[in-house]
Amino acid sequence: MNKWNKIFEEGVNYIPLNNILLNKILNRIKKIAPNNQLNSMIDIGCGTGKALLKFSERGFNVSAIDISEVAIEKATELLEKAKIDNFNLSILDSCEVSSITENFDIVFSKFVYAFIGDKEKFLENLKGLMHKDSIFILMTAVLHDDINYLAEDKPQSAINFEETKRLLEKTYSSVEIFQHNYFSERGDVVTFIIKK
Repeated sequence: MNKWNKIFEEGVNYIPLNNILLNKILNRIKKIAPNNQLNSMIDIGCGTGKALLKFSERGFNVSAIDISEVAIEKATELLEKAKIDNFNLSILDSCEVSSITENFDIVFSKFVYAFIGDKEKFLENLKGLMHKDSIFILMTAVLHDDINYLAEDKPQSAINFEETKRLLEKTYSSVEIFQHNYFSERGDVVTFIIKK
């Protein structure tokens, strides 16, 4: 069984996408990319679809991929229950985004980046989903070089902040550190807003 299927069957509780934060992100995008129509979005590694629902409630046509059949089933059920009828979900590994031929106004990925093997190739492939005014929103747990982490507060899904920032800046024209969410004594989730 796909390990992600097992995780989603058991019910995983990630930090949800906060409504206030999402509104602030969208307002920021309107300022830095005023020509972006903000009609379509794709969630890379959508899980059970909670972020999709929030984008849909704000008028977006939503698309998503996830490697887990269970996650896609749960996301479909969530959107159908909310009477959302304009969505497109696919079972697809995040590393295979180059097979998607559409462009989206927003490319969104939350808590997936840490699990990607070839991060440089992944970031390059995501550019193929973007038009010139698109925005990539990346939310990921990070570790900082100057912090002494204890075993219990060093999550598996966290990656080095400085290395991530450097790679993003190498790949994209503009990288903004929009927010740090210091969710515990040594926990940090960073939201990057990225222009192609």
